[in-house]
Amino acid sequence: MKISVIIPVYNVEKYLSKCLNSLICQSFQDIEFICINDGSTDNSLNLLEQYALKDSRIKVITQPNKGPACARNKGLSIATGEYISFVDSDDFIENDAFERLYSIAKTKRADLIVFNANAFSNQRVPVENWIYERIHSKRNKFYSHFNTKIIFSIDILSNMQITIPINVEINRFIVLLILLSNPFIK
Repeated sequence: MKISVIIPVYNVEKYLSKCLNSLICQSFQDIEFICINDGSTDNSLNLLEQYALKDSRIKVITQPNKGPACARNKGLSIATGEYISFVDSDDFIENDAFERLYSIAKTKRADLIVFNANAFSNQRVPVENWIYERIHSKRNKFYSHFNTKIIFSIDILSNMQITIPINVEINRFIVLLILLSNPFIK
């Protein structure tokens, strides 16, 4: 397996189908999708199981609710990919995203690639505008709305025996990986 995509899932039935459809339609085929159902109480688990029946690349793991860091660590413990990526269950990915990312990683011999995601707030405003508004209104801190995504070599984690600290936002973990790697930032 070349890429393992870890998707923590908690009560996102409204967005989950769009996320999973964007993943199973990837042009890059040597990929696994590890969905960690983190104690969902809505229909998320049922949707995951339906998708897993349709696509053998989807693995569904269920655990009691422990939070996204624990869900990601559980996914890391069973990932078989040469590269790892985290996708939030309310995100969707362009169909050729992992093909392009894997190609860049191999060409540039990068341990880690940082790339932007096009996210939307509840008000359906592109995240760049939303962040700008929040910074200038001083209501929120910048890092708490940072929507950068990564793909990274499993070697970073295995060589340094790193796991995601339980109470740390994923964006702070991304900064740690950047400091420990040979990154290619796009």
